[in-house]
Amino acid sequence: MKTILSFLLLFLQTGSKAQKTNYTDSLKNFQLEYARNHEVVAKSDMKYFRFFPVDEKYKVPAVFKKIDDSTGFIMKTSGAKTQQYFKYGILSFT
Repeated sequence: MKTILSFLLLFLQTGSKAQKTNYTDSLKNFQLEYARNHEVVAKSDMKYFRFFPVDEKYKVPAVFKKIDDSTGFIMKTSGAKTQQYFKYGILSFT
């Protein structure tokens, strides 16, 4: 019985560490890709790109519900053009 309980506790602890690593790694990968593929900042200025360190204390639990919006809406841009935008989903915080 003790062996099963020990194994279960070890398994749960390992799983929780893996998820934390996954969260941190996914945000760091997003930051690298964002900096690498950013279209507005010139390549020579990329060395000044900085992000705050990843900290799970600022993680916000939320639920995303996808919406299939084929109508969209038109909005004026900062230039003379207009742009059609579509709703992708509803974000609700838990």
